[in-house]
Amino acid sequence: MQSENKLCVVLLFGGMSSEHEVSRVSVGNFVNNIDRTKYEVLAVGITKEGRWLYTEATAAQMADGSWEELAGNMPCILSPDRADHGMVLFTPEGHVEKLHVDVVIPVLHGLWGEDGTVQGLLELAGIPYVGCGVLASAACMDKGVANALFEANDIPHTKWLAANRWQIESDLEGVCAGVEAKLGWPVFVKPANAGSSVGISKVSNREELKKAIALALENDRKVVFEAFVDGQEVECAVIGSDPAVATRPGEILAGAEFYTYDDKYKNGVSQTVIPAHLPEEKLDEALGTVGHLRMDFGHGEKEFWHTWWPHNEDRFNTPEFKEVLQRFVDDLRQTGLLKNLGAMDAYCWQHGGSITEDRRSYGYIAETENYRFCLRCTPFPGEYQGYLYCYDLCQQEMYRQEHPVVGRVTFASGEQQEFTDSKALLQAIREELPFRSTTGFRFETLTDDPEVKKAVDDILLDFAGEDNSRRTCNYGLTETGKQALRKAADPSIPHTYAWFVMADTNTPQEIIRQDLTLEEAIQIYQDSNTSEKRLGVIKDGIATVDFVHFQSGEQQFFTDHEKLESFRSDLVVAEAMERLYQQLNQPDIGIRMGEM
Repeated sequence: MQSENKLCVVLLFGGMSSEHEVSRVSVGNFVNNIDRTKYEVLAVGITKEGRWLYTEATAAQMADGSWEELAGNMPCILSPDRADHGMVLFTPEGHVEKLHVDVVIPVLHGLWGEDGTVQGLLELAGIPYVGCGVLASAACMDKGVANALFEANDIPHTKWLAANRWQIESDLEGVCAGVEAKLGWPVFVKPANAGSSVGISKVSNREELKKAIALALENDRKVVFEAFVDGQEVECAVIGSDPAVATRPGEILAGAEFYTYDDKYKNGVSQTVIPAHLPEEKLDEALGTVGHLRMDFGHGEKEFWHTWWPHNEDRFNTPEFKEVLQRFVDDLRQTGLLKNLGAMDAYCWQHGGSITEDRRSYGYIAETENYRFCLRCTPFPGEYQGYLYCYDLCQQEMYRQEHPVVGRVTFASGEQQEFTDSKALLQAIREELPFRSTTGFRFETLTDDPEVKKAVDDILLDFAGEDNSRRTCNYGLTETGKQALRKAADPSIPHTYAWFVMADTNTPQEIIRQDLTLEEAIQIYQDSNTSEKRLGVIKDGIATVDFVHFQSGEQQFFTDHEKLESFRSDLVVAEAMERLYQQLNQPDIGIRMGEM
């Protein structure tokens, strides 16, 4: 008999996905914490074979899997008939029992749980449920679809590729070559529709890639490949829908090389830090913020009360700073605007410096040799009349040296912002460029990094509806790159040679095979049936030159290596060129059948 005074909540757990075990553990959080005075809880487990069973198992029995063997379990179904609005139980006595359901909590992970399938069934049945809707569930579950949506809407994301089982089984080598050419190493290999890091691998070469693909296919029929990004792992929960409320983001500190299944659920080494160390915190470090002092003059408007709030985990709050701060505040209390409320009011009246539209707050800056003090004054009765923010100038300078400014943006209002993160600069240009006519948006690129310079041009030309045909190598070198180039010209030190073959250069079909031996490069070049291809070498990872180019039925040997200092006196290159003449200078070159 169902209670008339409680809402009936169905907990769906288990499921047919590779994350079945994770779901069994997750549901225990609901079983152990839900308020039984308000809710009648019905637990429905889905076996790996897809059977739905009503169960009265404990959280422990759900977690270890023994719930499936309990004698009291009953087969059940979720009725799609909206008139039923609930579950149908099949009792051991052969009876059919209908149970009204108010809400379903799908504690399911992975396929047939998070991918919109269960959500669609609940929509059909007209039963409210917790979590994302059908479209959001499906789009977010499939990593290939999610990446495509990011790409279509200019949302920053890593470089990626996807391939289904048929494509992989019919041309494994071609898929691997495409991944290597577009994404480089290392690469993450993921089942498109799995979660909890199940079936995910991080690989750094072709052999590891093949093994990772096989593992991913054990969990899904589609595989997604994503380029490695050295960044933070940040998560955020969103609760509600109208309106939606986002929690403070948390930062995942993985205990393994990446946030693996074991790291999440087994070894207990990983940590979650809330709040995450996001740009606000990074800015705090960049500014060398020691901390801030909150001050007021009490009810008598003459007493001095203060509270110290450290920043950056108090690591800049040195004895030297404490001495300087004490001296600075003492001086202001004796003869300056911190003497009492009247003195503050008089100073603000005489010197101006309003920083708010209502002219109730004023700002002033003072510096010593190593510290900057920013004082915010509110000369009116209230909770706090003063905030004194303190900055370590030595830390600021150190941060600037370690994180040079890569760009600057300016608006018509005079507002200016500098960027040390190239990705943030590019994002700002991308977002603000369409509105420059009204905002007065201007930008300056202050780095010699050729990748950043090219990325800026890419954005500008794309905005104008054009493609950027210039390659990254045409944008110059950094000072580090210039030094590396000088070393490449030194015949007295050892060098590395990575041969490459390119086909359909500067087209959407461009293919690059890299990090080859000379023998491999010659063979691939000979076997390629493309109408345009070239063969060359990268020396020491910096100096690049083409040796032979085939286009429109004609083949040309270049002599650029004789003019470039990095190659001119290189015996390895000279011998390679002689070999290329011998093996490739044939009348039928370029018409042999084969594939890249």
